[in-house]
Amino acid sequence: MNSILERILYFAEYQNIKITNLEKKIGASKGVLSRAIAKNTDIQLKWIVSLVENYPQLNTEWLILGKSSMLKIELEADKIEENHTPYSNNINFQEKYYQCVEEKTALCDKNQQLYEEVIKLQKEIIQIQRESMPLKKTPATAVDDVCQV
Repeated sequence: MNSILERILYFAEYQNIKITNLEKKIGASKGVLSRAIAKNTDIQLKWIVSLVENYPQLNTEWLILGKSSMLKIELEADKIEENHTPYSNNINFQEKYYQCVEEKTALCDKNQQLYEEVIKLQKEIIQIQRESMPLKKTPATAVDDVCQV
């Protein structure tokens, strides 16, 4: 990733946030980030500052320079493991929280897919039932059946 915009896009995808929602959260007009990403143009510093203020877990060194970890939690977890401080449990809870959020998002997506599959299958069942229903006999065909006996 060479540019700040690429890293913003990556962060949004990682957080499972649409760029338009990210724009709203940082107070930018609709299209400020998406147009800049599409056209590969620069954005104003105030949007970067707002992004960092609204997403405190985002590592500014990664965002601006592309160095280190994307999330501050990852950095702090590395430091804690090196120093073996008593705060490591807090980081583990945060990591587990983020994992749970990611899992919840994945499960919601899977649930939506399954719901759509159920609807599709229900429609197929209705169609098959319609096709397998015997044709109603008109009085003329009923007479023909009787005469053939």
